[in-house]
Amino acid sequence: MRPLKYIALLGIAGAALTGCSDIDPVIADLQLPDSQPFIRNADNYSYYRIPAIVITKHDNVLAFAEGRVDGREDGGNIDIVLRRSGDRGRTWQDLLVVFDDGTATCHNPCPIYLPEQNRVVMIMNKNYSDSRIYVTYSDNEGQTWETPREITNDVRPNGFKRFTQGPCHGIVKQREPNKGRLVISGYMRSSNDSPYYANSIYSDDNGETWHYGGATPTPNTNESTLCELSDGSLLMSIRMTDGIGYRGHSISRDGGLTWSETTIVDALPDPGCQGSIYTYSYGGGKNGKNVLLFCNPAWQERRWHNTIRASFDDGTTWSKGVDYTGEEVGGYSDIACFSDGEIALLSEYGYLNEGGIIFRKFKLDDIK
Repeated sequence: MRPLKYIALLGIAGAALTGCSDIDPVIADLQLPDSQPFIRNADNYSYYRIPAIVITKHDNVLAFAEGRVDGREDGGNIDIVLRRSGDRGRTWQDLLVVFDDGTATCHNPCPIYLPEQNRVVMIMNKNYSDSRIYVTYSDNEGQTWETPREITNDVRPNGFKRFTQGPCHGIVKQREPNKGRLVISGYMRSSNDSPYYANSIYSDDNGETWHYGGATPTPNTNESTLCELSDGSLLMSIRMTDGIGYRGHSISRDGGLTWSETTIVDALPDPGCQGSIYTYSYGGGKNGKNVLLFCNPAWQERRWHNTIRASFDDGTTWSKGVDYTGEEVGGYSDIACFSDGEIALLSEYGYLNEGGIIFRKFKLDDIK
């Protein structure tokens, strides 16, 4: 890993986050999806984009997406929709609508699963130029949802109109500091000609109340996703908007209140796209480190070669992983795991998202 030209290299647990030098993934003969929960021109939506996924302790899969009525563009009439699977993604139940506010742009589903309560908390966004943030929850594994409640004034700092959380799942911290805290990351900007900054919001009461955390001080940091490291720190994986061609990482050691300068990860090429990161195992890696998973289009020129990788040392190094799309356009993705450790991946697919959103499963040994 190397720093941006204007920042110092960040050390983690006494050592710099460095990447493996050989970053070419294994091209797997795994091009076909296990299933396709969201298909173009189905259920009154012309396109589906921006996947997010959680899996409950009963191994029910909740696959979320944006249902876009007017077309594939980011604006217009967009709803947040859900399909559930009780057979590990082989078949999908009828589509459910979680958030529909007329012709408004409802976007970026950010689910968090709370296993002790068997509750799914969802942070959602409405509009772009004057972002509004909402929360809802389900206590029956996604079958029904509470009426969304606005929390914009609780989480959006003064002076910011563009304040978007996600896209991707959020987390429940498993270790101190702030064990049990719910954290979601996103991005913000103060005006149309100002830079983006990746940020976070959090809740210490299982999603009842929400607060602004903090932002990385590094500009041109955009859509972000986060996971927890073995020492209880948070690692935020960031889409860079200045053409660098790699992912950015920022660290918080206080539960998301403050974030380090962003460093560039040479092991994770990126064309400027959303990516997903996930803590697969706590303490199951090298020397008691956490095992992490990461997925993105691992190509600097365009959104090709969606690749899922593993790290066995808190993100210090990354495996070659598996390229599951090849030179077929990929895009946004999200990761979850079943109770037996099988990995679930929800991902955009196809040129201009013509392929809808696909569901894939992997074993950890597949991506080492």
